[in-house]
Amino acid sequence: MTSAIQNRRRDHRAKKPAETATDSVVPLPEGMNPAVPEWSSLDLFKGAKELLIRHNGADYRLRITAANKLILTK
Repeated sequence: MTSAIQNRRRDHRAKKPAETATDSVVPLPEGMNPAVPEWSSLDLFKGAKELLIRHNGADYRLRITAANKLILTK
């Protein structure tokens, strides 16, 4: 084995991951992401079982199923 290859292998093993700024960041509690708006389905539906969402010229329907799940259809 040549010394250049040995040196590269040795250098590769010696490298450790660098610390990043996120290493010291404490995550927010669940549900506390200020970048994502939060809406209650009760506030959105206001007693209805279906609502219409218009996005980029297309209509989408968000509805509550009999199993109390949300379904979005175009």
